[in-house]
Amino acid sequence: MGARLADSPRSLAALSDVVFSIVGYPSDVRSVLLDPSSGALASLRPGGVLVDMTTSDPSLAEEISAAASAKGCHAVDAPVSGGDRGARNAALAIFAGGDPGRSAGWSPCSP
Repeated sequence: MGARLADSPRSLAALSDVVFSIVGYPSDVRSVLLDPSSGALASLRPGGVLVDMTTSDPSLAEEISAAASAKGCHAVDAPVSGGDRGARNAALAIFAGGDPGRSAGWSPCSP
């Protein structure tokens, strides 16, 4: 495990089995994960997992899941709740949703 510097989400995903993202707005999520020229899904290998932690629209989570499934990948919607105050007080909550059968395979990334 560890962090790697990459010039785009696409180049990072080519080196990864699991890609986590947390950005500001739904348009940012689409760009980081779904953009065909620079998004992570464009180079994620079959069986790879996208975990989006952005608090966003449920319909976007469904869109990401469908796009990932079409490529033989998986998606987990894991928005973070608690805001700045929760972060300062170490009191953030993460609500994860996705295929329960997939999460067992990447336990180093989850509780």
